[in-house]
Amino acid sequence: PAYTMLLKNIDILLEHINYEKLEFPEEEKVILVPTNPAATAVAEISSKDTAFAILKYHHASLKGNLEEKKKLLLSIANEYEPLLAKPIAGFKEYFDKATGLLNNLNIRHNNKTGKNKIDAIANMPPEELENWYDDLYQLLLFCVLIKDNTARKEKAAKLLKTIKTVKQ
Repeated sequence: PAYTMLLKNIDILLEHINYEKLEFPEEEKVILVPTNPAATAVAEISSKDTAFAILKYHHASLKGNLEEKKKLLLSIANEYEPLLAKPIAGFKEYFDKATGLLNNLNIRHNNKTGKNKIDAIANMPPEELENWYDDLYQLLLFCVLIKDNTARKEKAAKLLKTIKTVKQ
């Protein structure tokens, strides 16, 4: 029983840190892999609070908890607001859509009542709104990864240019 409890606790811990285990019994090996590599990658380059929000958002225990998801999306968006305001060439559409969803899905503004009310949002079933929140979460991760990889692309281009120059 103690060993079984230990394995259960390990699984719970892994779930909380966005990892899962792949077991290879024939080799007596276990490999830990991120359950959502994009979330892990963005969390690694984010501030501590935003990293926590990113990893917490993905957690299964939030299913159906729109208020918590809304709060976490807002936290993620607040850190990456400057990035969203300066889209990467060729990816402007993604940045614009992320900003548009943040402004119109009852996240930044009250889109259910008052002057910013949008009937489609006010009348949207909670399950559908949650699906949109989940899509926005993935879109935000994608925008951050684009920005992060732009610098890598430029570094690679510089190295390749140097290599090409040396080859001649």
